[in-house]
Amino acid sequence: MIKTRLQITPRAGDPIYKGIVHCYSETIKNEGFGALFKGVVPRMMIVSPLFAITVLVYEIFNRFIRDKK
Repeated sequence: MIKTRLQITPRAGDPIYKGIVHCYSETIKNEGFGALFKGVVPRMMIVSPLFAITVLVYEIFNRFIRDKK
């Protein structure tokens, strides 16, 4: 969440963060600890299958290279 907030272009009224620590402290102070986990379920629904595909491709190529030796 912090990375995302630092990457987006701020619109009118949005806070401008000076860095990771500033973004973290301002978020905790203004929105509470739960704000750090906004969007965690949709993110996990995207990242989990992508990681599974990455591991699968790695294993396939690993076996392919091992068999060629």
